Amino acid sequence: MKDIDWTEIQSIICVAKLGSLSAAARDLSVSHSTILRRIQSFEHKHRLQVFVREQQGYQLSRHGRALLQDFDQIDRFMQGLQRRVTDYDAHLQGQLTLTTTENLFGTFVKKPLLEFAKVFPSIELELMISNQLVNMDQLEADVAVRPMAELPPGYFGFPLFELVFWVYAPGDHRAEANEQDYFDYPDWVGFSGQLASARVGQILTERLQAKPVLRADTFDGVAAAAQAGLGRALLPSFMGDALPGLIRLKSNEPIFTTRVFVLAPDDLKVSRRVNALLNYLNVYFQH
Repeated sequence: MKDIDWTEIQSIICVAKLGSLSAAARDLSVSHSTILRRIQSFEHKHRLQVFVREQQGYQLSRHGRALLQDFDQIDRFMQGLQRRVTDYDAHLQGQLTLTTTENLFGTFVKKPLLEFAKVFPSIELELMISNQLVNMDQLEADVAVRPMAELPPGYFGFPLFELVFWVYAPGDHRAEANEQDYFDYPDWVGFSGQLASARVGQILTERLQAKPVLRADTFDGVAAAAQAGLGRALLPSFMGDALPGLIRLKSNEPIFTTRVFVLAPDDLKVSRRVNALLNYLNVYFQH
């Protein structure tokens, strides 16, 4: 281990991912010559060639490809270690990034998050509000509020509340509201993108008898199409019940329910500001 220089490994990983010394130098905020020196030093010490210089850039050699499989694990370990060290804050201050979806933010978590920002003014809260999935492993976000069946491996957290999904139809379909088999109806608005691969999208695909007349990758888009009379839609109750022009079709049970979790990577368990945010949200939603 005494011969291992972590800056050399970091530089090799960066060049392998970006394809050039210049790009790696910009990413790591060092000079072009520093990146080259680190790579040459590693190759000399360990007597192997990591890269082959080709016209399209730096390509991994056969040995380099084998090493990079291990280096990626080392890089994730070092990122986690750095995060644990920097995030063990003696005071509740510093940057804290949270990601959630547009609908969850606007309906459920906007109020407690804004209250949290007032209660802890020294914590620099940054909100990433998007329906696109965020890679938390690569430090794009510290905390997430997302619907899911259970916590994924490597994360800690807890459920805050449940989303309940029902079938909604345009208002002029009121006469059909007592139908029992909603999914035999020919006109439906379906899901695309990440919603299609989510559990709610899979359930809809499994039960529909015909292809949707239109698909959308957000609940807002699906709801808008249903409001325009294009067909029925499977929507969370907090949205469908509030939208004019839509009626909830009668049913004894919801079509689908899912819990919404607040979660963070395990290596942030020591971070006081992360735990402060999780605890604040827990207390808010338990009242």
